[in-house]
Amino acid sequence: MRVVPRTQRLALAACVAVCVVVSPGPEAGAQGAFTLLRSVPADTGGFFAGDVSEAFDLIAIGPHLPGQASRPGQPLTTRGYITFFNADGDVLSRTQVGGTVWALAMTPDGSRTVAGSDDEKLYVFNRTTLVASGVPVTEDHEIRGIAVSNDGRYAGVGGAWFTLHDLSAVDPIRPIYTDTTSTQTRAVAFSANGRYVAYGGWNNTEAARGAAPTMYLAVYDVQVRQRIFTYRIAYPTGTIAELRHVSISSDGNKIVAGNWANHVLYFVRSDPASTTWALMQDIPFPQRLYWTAMDPADSVVAVGEQSGVVLLYAMEESALTPLWERREGFNGGPRTVGISADGAYVTATTRGSCGEPGSGGRFLVWSREGEEVFNGASAEAACGGPSPPAESWFGAIASGGSRLVYAGWGGLALFYQLASP
Repeated sequence: MRVVPRTQRLALAACVAVCVVVSPGPEAGAQGAFTLLRSVPADTGGFFAGDVSEAFDLIAIGPHLPGQASRPGQPLTTRGYITFFNADGDVLSRTQVGGTVWALAMTPDGSRTVAGSDDEKLYVFNRTTLVASGVPVTEDHEIRGIAVSNDGRYAGVGGAWFTLHDLSAVDPIRPIYTDTTSTQTRAVAFSANGRYVAYGGWNNTEAARGAAPTMYLAVYDVQVRQRIFTYRIAYPTGTIAELRHVSISSDGNKIVAGNWANHVLYFVRSDPASTTWALMQDIPFPQRLYWTAMDPADSVVAVGEQSGVVLLYAMEESALTPLWERREGFNGGPRTVGISADGAYVTATTRGSCGEPGSGGRFLVWSREGEEVFNGASAEAACGGPSPPAESWFGAIASGGSRLVYAGWGGLALFYQLASP
């Protein structure tokens, strides 16, 4: 069931009082409702990347500052803030950063958060306290890929190159490993056991000079301290071959990668002692793949494709088996997808469209079986310009489905609680 706003001014608060939803329970289709607890405006601009602790007691969201991709040494006309909240939407702290935050990752216990900004800097937090910041590699350009190991020890960072950081070191900003392959890295993911980090991008610089556009995927073994696997695939001239997002299973044996060449790639390592992952499946799509997300049990993976579809696959030993797909209610293609910490919910944020109430980026939630649980807009988007100003790139739902939060470029972070029966 679609969420119905009780006001046409979604920018004031998407679903000002109560959003009617379908809440999965012992009986399929049981009726419930989410109540808006708080709608928090951004200090400047809007909101972009975010993450949440497994207990849902700490939420961090970075800023979206259009046209403010500053570099070190350049003056800032606008400063954004990484904001920490609790589940009720109370602001716990704000820290100024020098640009849009495309990438932010938090450990499951919330003890450590790492963010990358368009000012080329890396920001490291213990809980809500900034403990380190700086430029990892000179001329690294914007940092737009981040992953943190579950124990908070390591961070994988994607900019013009991939860098690995020991967050327990005296200087956590200084990399302990740099992959000198220039790949415009966006995709970074740690295995839950903390041993492997998968990452990649594409040869954008070489492709601009006439080389074949080539996607790049690598796996680094933190235990042996070396890159153990590299995979490249070339695409036709003019293709954006960027590896946009990657997911890796808890034991590192399965990898799902989505790229802007319109393909999902499924890799499997049959022998845990091996350093080779075999490409088991290459699935073409009509448009770009933006995001992937595995469940904690490594049994399913969600995939979001730009044309307006979210798919859930079972991860078999030799192939991805389709379970369901959803195309309704997006109002612009998916940007991110996610799976809740308990594996019970699949989520997506969307690009949105423009020109009518409810047209901004949306946050959608489905049960594991594909039943819609929530669908709400992040803002009202006006027409004009190359793209809507109200995309949503962050949303999450708590285990058990009792809380949810989402935010977007339109400038609101929205906090909901499941109403009592």
